[in-house]
Amino acid sequence: MRIITKEDVRNASLKEKKTFRAFYQAPHTPVGEMNLQHTGGSSGALFTQEMFARLARAENEAAGEMSMEDVRAFIQNTTVDVAKARAENPTLYQFIYDEIVNSDFTETIDVRDLIGLQAAFGVVNAGESVPLASWKTGKLETVKMLDYACGYAVLEKWVRYNQFWNVGQANRAIGIAYNAILDHIHLSPILKGSYSGASLTDKVSGAAYKDATELEIIYHTLRTGIKDALKRQDAHGFRLRPTIALCNSATAMDVEAAVAGMQQRGSQLGALGQIQTVLAYDGWQGEVKGEKVTFEAPEDNEVYLIQPKDMFKALVKTDITRLTQKGDIMKLSNLDVVQFFSRAVIADISGSVHKVKLA
Repeated sequence: MRIITKEDVRNASLKEKKTFRAFYQAPHTPVGEMNLQHTGGSSGALFTQEMFARLARAENEAAGEMSMEDVRAFIQNTTVDVAKARAENPTLYQFIYDEIVNSDFTETIDVRDLIGLQAAFGVVNAGESVPLASWKTGKLETVKMLDYACGYAVLEKWVRYNQFWNVGQANRAIGIAYNAILDHIHLSPILKGSYSGASLTDKVSGAAYKDATELEIIYHTLRTGIKDALKRQDAHGFRLRPTIALCNSATAMDVEAAVAGMQQRGSQLGALGQIQTVLAYDGWQGEVKGEKVTFEAPEDNEVYLIQPKDMFKALVKTDITRLTQKGDIMKLSNLDVVQFFSRAVIADISGSVHKVKLA
């Protein structure tokens, strides 16, 4: 069993020097691709303070039109900055979702094309027809591809006063917000799902637990929740087999102790081996134009037992850093930077998640 936080993901990425693919596009040019390695160090800048100052002087003195070499260096440097910020502030949803990248995805996607095919073998005699695979998705039928964007404009005052550092800060803010919204759109369906009856386990109570310690209550509640989950079946008729426990960091401390097993008052409580990963997610808070934006974390003492991958799909159509131009002249103060992506989320909450209340 392991507990995973964003820090763990970042450190693992650094240790293995993970490579990231990033796509970018400048005005009137085809899409470019970069393979970037997460080293934790500061790589050489592709667009520098000196280049910014030169273009700023040219713009203040005359038209200040940028060459395509300058434009390409600017958007590549921006792509590196955004990717670096994303690597330093990683996502967690990938432990639950199977990601599928396809630029040919249509706006509306049939869920059965991705998760609904069910097959069974049967004995056949000579001349008999072979049983064919059939579709079964329950209430989950279609999902729609949604477009998301975040960006900034290179302001005239940045150029006038040679404030190149604002570009780096803006790129970093995009990278952080990018991964925050990715976690939110994938994990919020789980947190906001409706759980009752067979899909919900409440804190254990009664005479048997009258003298139990807080950790013993948590252990027995989680154990009961796992057993309740294992009794359930999904839309295909398969037993629910949760291996991930999703909760916030504070609750994760107790869940980790319970899952690993513990000694309480001289008695050894066995490990809850069904759970292989405790995923600690604390949401995100930011500020946009003076307004606070909050992506909610799991509530204290609430745990979501999840069977990952099979019925969780993250569909990616587009994921690109774009540089757009205002006006007819390609100059610094006419540039907008936009991080754009198109995604859809398939999440079988009713068949693949079981909620446990520890208190």
